[in-house]
Amino acid sequence: MSKIGILGAGAWGTALASVVARAGNEVILQAHEKEVAKSINKAHENTLFLPGHELDPMIRATTKINDATDVDAVLLAAPAQHLRAVTESARDDWPDDVPAIICAKGIEQDSCALMSEVVAETLPRAPVAILSGPTFAGEVAGNKPTAVTLACKNEMITKVLMETLSTDRFRIYRSMDVVGAQIGGAVKNVLAIACGVGGISLFFQHSIVAGWIGIGIAVVLIPAVLVIAYKVFPKTPFGKAMLLAPPEDTQGDGVPDADELSSFLGRVGQVQAVLHPVGFCDFSGRRVECVAECGYVERGKSVEVIAVQGVQLTVRETEG
Repeated sequence: MSKIGILGAGAWGTALASVVARAGNEVILQAHEKEVAKSINKAHENTLFLPGHELDPMIRATTKINDATDVDAVLLAAPAQHLRAVTESARDDWPDDVPAIICAKGIEQDSCALMSEVVAETLPRAPVAILSGPTFAGEVAGNKPTAVTLACKNEMITKVLMETLSTDRFRIYRSMDVVGAQIGGAVKNVLAIACGVGGISLFFQHSIVAGWIGIGIAVVLIPAVLVIAYKVFPKTPFGKAMLLAPPEDTQGDGVPDADELSSFLGRVGQVQAVLHPVGFCDFSGRRVECVAECGYVERGKSVEVIAVQGVQLTVRETEG
């Protein structure tokens, strides 16, 4: 079991708390309003923002941000335009390398910054992930089948988070496109409504029959256009000239290449940043991201690599 914090006890934050608790985790839900925290702790219901949904007793509400950041991972469920203020308030109490999972959709109005850019400024040492999907708080809280995307550039953190947060009715699909996940979540509804209303209205100007024909054409053509735009066009000579190629993989700190991975098995290193369960260890001057077998290892402890699976190094605390 992991300990998960959630900043923001609105309808979406409360629904996420239900999911995380169903996955078998302890949940600390931070609420801005005292009456919301009191309602969740005593009545096990968020009567203000999500009435009618009984909450798991494993969910504990608090009004203190630092209570919800002393955890293994934090879900940021505050509204997009308030996310900067919330993360700035949490910065001093945010432990090193605790993942920040952004659950808010939108673009900051004042700076036009994506939510990941806001968090990178306010929580510079926190690994960032994006949780996004076509979801509704009431349905998620009601345990209806839901599919979401978890976008993160760190494959190891993605794997741990997926194992921690997934349930049989809350399915998570991984992605490494952090920017795309945010832009899609922020503009998809606006674009869909605008295009649909604008296009179909042109058909209805002629006649009702033409309008319904236009709707039928849209249903057939839109999927085909999307397939061509995302799968076929980038592979054409013109598409390659118009679109930027994805960046080449480069070896960075904490990401050993395939040939180097096998050499870490059995090596002993020292924990540089607390493993809970993910953090950094030093192996003879090489700083590598690792996962603790027991779920938590303090900074400065000696650890041994006991397993190498893909890009994941699993370590165990040793004596000495």
